[in-house]
Amino acid sequence: MHKGKLRLHPGYKLRVADFMEYVELAENFTLGDLCQMILDFDEMDIETFSALLQCPLEPFIEECLMLSDGIENHWSDLHHIRLSWSCEYDSLTETRWPPSTSLWLHVDAIGEIWDDYKAGGQFYEEGKDYTDCNRYAIEMTPLYKLRHLPIRIDPIMTICPSPTQDERNEPLEIPAPDVTLLQFVYHLFWEFSFFGTPEERDAESEELHELRRRIEAGEEKLIPLEEIENLWRGSETEEGSTA
Repeated sequence: MHKGKLRLHPGYKLRVADFMEYVELAENFTLGDLCQMILDFDEMDIETFSALLQCPLEPFIEECLMLSDGIENHWSDLHHIRLSWSCEYDSLTETRWPPSTSLWLHVDAIGEIWDDYKAGGQFYEEGKDYTDCNRYAIEMTPLYKLRHLPIRIDPIMTICPSPTQDERNEPLEIPAPDVTLLQFVYHLFWEFSFFGTPEERDAESEELHELRRRIEAGEEKLIPLEEIENLWRGSETEEGSTA
């Protein structure tokens, strides 16, 4: 019998026994509260917890909780950090076998929301499609810019064909599975550490900014994907005729 969910709130004292409990979040539970909870976790040292999550926690915790004037004003247009289950599947075709199905807990940020905001991130206004318009990737954002944001677990899971599949099926929305505390922390820090440590992430960000500058200055040329695909098909045709 399920005894109820573990409710995370500011000041919660984390225990090892909590790891496999399903969680629910207080409305005011922020990223900063989560990082402080991990910092105060005294049943497991930070190195062991980092190994368990496959992420170097210490530099991210320090970055999130660092003191800096005016940081609460950064990214004020974001509404919350969201975790949402999604399921993608391959259709039964002869071109890909065996078919695969993936289930993943995504992490992103939700920006401005409308009065008719609905679970699953969908927006409805006659004649307009706002789907995906306010979802933002945050893997390159320093955590101190996000620490004031509350965290939400989306109650809706989307089931849809894989992007590579030529399908016309509409996505199916169903109640989402529950999330354990270990899943909750793991997927958040997997997203935060996608490019490595904060230093490695910042170096990647600088490289992308420099690439953008070079493109805008005409020093680099963008090649449409269609041209690359045509070149690839042409090379395959030449190889076939030669053989």
